[in-house]
Amino acid sequence: MSALRPIRQATALLLAATCLPAASLSVTMLPAGSVEAPDLRLEPKVPPLSAYEFTGRIRIHNKDVSFEAPADYRESFSFWAEKMTGTLKEEKIEYITVTRDRAEDGSVPFRRQVPRYDLEITKPGKSPTVLPKQIRRAVTSKVWEGTFDRYGNAVSMQEIAGEEEETVKDLSFPFLDYLFPTVDGPQDLGIGEKFTSRTRGNLPTRLMVSGLEDVGLILVRTYTLREVGPETATFDVTIGFEADPDRPSARDKTTCTISGSGSGAATFDRRLGVFTASNLSSSLIFDIKAPLRKLPTQAEGFDPGLGTSRIELMVQMDGDRTVTELLGESAAPAPAAD
Repeated sequence: MSALRPIRQATALLLAATCLPAASLSVTMLPAGSVEAPDLRLEPKVPPLSAYEFTGRIRIHNKDVSFEAPADYRESFSFWAEKMTGTLKEEKIEYITVTRDRAEDGSVPFRRQVPRYDLEITKPGKSPTVLPKQIRRAVTSKVWEGTFDRYGNAVSMQEIAGEEEETVKDLSFPFLDYLFPTVDGPQDLGIGEKFTSRTRGNLPTRLMVSGLEDVGLILVRTYTLREVGPETATFDVTIGFEADPDRPSARDKTTCTISGSGSGAATFDRRLGVFTASNLSSSLIFDIKAPLRKLPTQAEGFDPGLGTSRIELMVQMDGDRTVTELLGESAAPAPAAD
């Protein structure tokens, strides 16, 4: 609710009182304690006995890689920095998620499969790399089962089928799970008002540094209500990143500071109570300190100290989903706002 409305109402009454004859002035007082209705009642839901079809894309661009190290290490560091800088990885995926009947506590079990997946890696000055068939086969063979809470947040999910392929661990499509917010309960919002969603998660790409393979991050997304229509509501989104203190480095003297920010938009279907589209574009920065490996030319017992590196990624995600109520009608996706 705009903070200017009470001022505008008082101004209108004042103008009426000074411009109209007293006999023609009629003022209706609002009951004490009355409150204007919010522009949006945000109450996400999870339709039972429904099929969610999600189509998403994630693009990760290695924008810049820099380092600081003693002279003996600079040639090696420069080689890897040049090799990594400019690489673009794009993944496209389609999920089909089928929900079952609602449990007594309001939660809804679901099953998820992947009918389509594509990967394209482009290095500077080279043609895109063709996706190996075994990777596509491994991803599309996967099946997960889990549970949504009453507000549509996935509170559990485990893989129950799928081919084993080590390379799949380096793929980024699981990061698309963070494209939509987690909401803990219903909220009343006016235009310009906001809510914040904090989610713990995995990195969009593994860090190939000993001790940092399993570090995690926290995504902080702020949703500001921009527009409300009869069927949908549109939010402006900002996003920030920070390191997850519960998943630190596993190696002594090795640290990773995580930062970054970005923006985007999201669309909420008021009838279904589901976010149906979103896009996010952000920078994600890793500042790493790690012990240097002793070189063969260095004396026994020599401590080469620490090297530092900074990796800056540009991460772009977008996706939309339709919800088909298996015993009812289909809801078309609302397009993500520009």
